[in-house]
Amino acid sequence: MVTGDFSLTAEAIAKEIGILSNDPENYHLNKVVSGEEISELMKKYSQDPNIKLNEIESKVIDYVEQLVVNHPYIIFARTSPEQK
Repeated sequence: MVTGDFSLTAEAIAKEIGILSNDPENYHLNKVVSGEEISELMKKYSQDPNIKLNEIESKVIDYVEQLVVNHPYIIFARTSPEQK
């Protein structure tokens, strides 16, 4: 789920509709990622003079793909229109 909602709101909605697990045994599989986290990652990469602009996007996409692979229950909250 990708939303502009605040993290707690998004998490509550995601649990209600089954995107995040309510099962205590699966809580470790839940992941809420903020748009700010993605922005900070992009900022970090953009400050590295050895990384080209097209590589920044590729690195962020790789990061998000790994999140999705490692967390079957994942939502992205407080995302900007550009991030969506």
